[in-house]
Amino acid sequence: MNTQRKSLWACVPVLLLLSCVSFAGPKRKTQGQVADAGGLLKVHTFCLDTNTLTTQQEDSLKKVLAGGSKSKGALTKLNWKLLDSCESADATVTMKMEEHEESVPTGDNGSVGGPPEARQNTIRLKSKVVSQAKMSVADRASGTMLYRADGAERDNEVSAFESPFIKLSKDVTSLSQ
Repeated sequence: MNTQRKSLWACVPVLLLLSCVSFAGPKRKTQGQVADAGGLLKVHTFCLDTNTLTTQQEDSLKKVLAGGSKSKGALTKLNWKLLDSCESADATVTMKMEEHEESVPTGDNGSVGGPPEARQNTIRLKSKVVSQAKMSVADRASGTMLYRADGAERDNEVSAFESPFIKLSKDVTSLSQ
């Protein structure tokens, strides 16, 4: 009888641990690659490394940062402060932009008359530039990679730069819960 009682009491801590695990629930999948969740959650200030960006791309990034600092912007949800200098920042955010051209139909088949077969063969294409921003976040002091995200491909640079910031914001929120 005494052995059964000891066995029952030994099960109590196991049951408590299992109930805690079930309340924690499954972790949400992150949108970017989190290399160091603890380090990422400790970031409160950041600086930007834009060495690979053109002047036009830097201007687009500045528009994102200005818009992201307003209410409901990606940076206000992130709650990180952008510093002008990297000397005292917690993290360095490096931005890169990849661009390529895509051909898309113009919607104009280029022929006014003639048989339908001829019109189908004369579809006109136009070229458009597609941009994709890539972000990496590293601990400024150690250089350790904390996070990496590829933004969505977009038709303009401003929304392309905004995309990885939105992913970062969602991931930091998800990790902190």
